[in-house]
Amino acid sequence: TNGFTGPESFATRDNQVGFPDFVVAEDPLHESRDPNMASKTGTRVGLGLSFAKRALSTDPNHQIILVPTAWSATGFCDTGDFLAQGPNVPDWIAQGELGWNPFPLADPVFGGTTLFTRAVVRTNMAIELSGGILRGILWHQGESDGDNADCAANYASNLQTLARELRTQITPDARGTTARGATADIPFIVGTLSRGVDERGDFSVLSNEKQIVENVLRNVASQNLIPLSGVALFDDLVPSNGFPCGEGSCVHFGSAAYREMGSRYFSVLEQILSTLP
Repeated sequence: TNGFTGPESFATRDNQVGFPDFVVAEDPLHESRDPNMASKTGTRVGLGLSFAKRALSTDPNHQIILVPTAWSATGFCDTGDFLAQGPNVPDWIAQGELGWNPFPLADPVFGGTTLFTRAVVRTNMAIELSGGILRGILWHQGESDGDNADCAANYASNLQTLARELRTQITPDARGTTARGATADIPFIVGTLSRGVDERGDFSVLSNEKQIVENVLRNVASQNLIPLSGVALFDDLVPSNGFPCGEGSCVHFGSAAYREMGSRYFSVLEQILSTLP
């Protein structure tokens, strides 16, 4: 649980980062490195580091600060029952407190607000301590909400609320308050779900619920669901094309796919930024 002791601890700055406040990015981004070790011990990677490397390849003078806030097996839906299957899971997680909802929702099918709060607190700290500018938000999620019909049906509105509130609640940076709000020029980039197939399962054809979520992700820009948004497509990142699936089953992308995904996320962000004044 990364040192969090309950829902209230997600809003506490001291729980967000270790010392020093900023470190050189290494995979896994969420894992701290023992200063006595030559490298980290974790084996899971995400898309963040390859995204930053792609950005640096376009301009080596860029100073890029990544603010990792992901938490596996979470979304807008309550995934407490699933998470409770793991070892030593605290009651408050099993009870559904983990969630990306900006505001509490009455329907018990949805999770809590803790992960949204954590994302805002971490980003505020990064802006305050670095003087940097928030240039974009990367969102890669959807599988867990696609496991429940109610969550899938509400995915579009929940994603819209998330994007609006991140753009609104994150503290203003050097650009001032005009760069905050529902239509602020902070690109919001999403990615599509895995279509992988291997001996553990076939995800090339999505369930009805997952297809609803996938359609939202694919159409986030074309249907103007979220202003200044874009989508990175990952249909081809499958084992038959040299991108083995990840841990458990092909519901998860593998490491080679994640590294390619980071590059594609940057391409979408770069295209959107090129349209801004």
